[in-house]
Amino acid sequence: MMDEYTLKTKRWLDNRFRETDKNGIYFAHQPIYGFRKGHCEFAMVSRYMRTYHIMRAISRLNVKSLLDVGAAEGYKAAVARELFGIQVTCTDLSEEACNRAREIYNIEAAPADVHELPYGDNAFDVSLCSETLEHVTDFRKAMQELLRVSKKAVIVTVPHEPEAKVEANIASAAPHGHIHAFEPNSFDYLKEAGLTIYNWRIESSKLSAPAVLIDAMPVQYQERWKFPKWVASAYNLTVPILRLFLGKRTAAWLIRKDESLCKTSPSYTGLVLLILKDPTAFKGESVPEIDPLRIINFAVPYHTLRK
Repeated sequence: MMDEYTLKTKRWLDNRFRETDKNGIYFAHQPIYGFRKGHCEFAMVSRYMRTYHIMRAISRLNVKSLLDVGAAEGYKAAVARELFGIQVTCTDLSEEACNRAREIYNIEAAPADVHELPYGDNAFDVSLCSETLEHVTDFRKAMQELLRVSKKAVIVTVPHEPEAKVEANIASAAPHGHIHAFEPNSFDYLKEAGLTIYNWRIESSKLSAPAVLIDAMPVQYQERWKFPKWVASAYNLTVPILRLFLGKRTAAWLIRKDESLCKTSPSYTGLVLLILKDPTAFKGESVPEIDPLRIINFAVPYHTLRK
């Protein structure tokens, strides 16, 4: 039985994953249509960066099946299938998100609450839960479910942000807001159960501004932004020049730079955690390089919603 917060979130997400532009093109959560093709949410390069780190985590495992929990329209699961040839399944609190995963990527998808997943014990080699646990009512219960349905490992990404920001979200009752703050040790309680945990810092704060410049996508100013409106106007004027000099290869370079920079920089905005149930599934930290351009070039045609 879903609690009221989860039901409210589900209604908000169902509306979100039905969004289209004036031409009927689905407005995606992830950059599914490709580099600078638009019709998706802001921070495209940062989303590529996060996806790259997730794929690096998967590459460290011997797995043949993956469940993506909180999968949105199925983008990350589809990238994993493309890169590793593994069997993928999606689930999301939103039924509309699952509809998009089936329509756009032909991925098996079913709506579910992460607190009570409709799958058997050890049903998948690995579960992925990216940018989801910060939204849920009880992240420890959700984590328990992820571990239950996973035979070998669980991969999690969460934001790393000030606790005051999370407290402000809670106070404002922002829809689908972040209601948990995470640190690298937030999941150390799992070690008491004998699980092995690896974590990596991702998305260096030093690369936030360069990532926006490489995005080179016009923006519409929003009142909640911390900078004045003229900054957005000036940025929009520079977009043609940025597009001329900064392209896919620059984006790929930045993604690789983030991996090395986060190893030495104390300033970062995200975490990847690899939680092992079966240590023999872990290949080690030294694995073959994944070319970020394969992720940047992964795209589908513009999608219109089915009636």
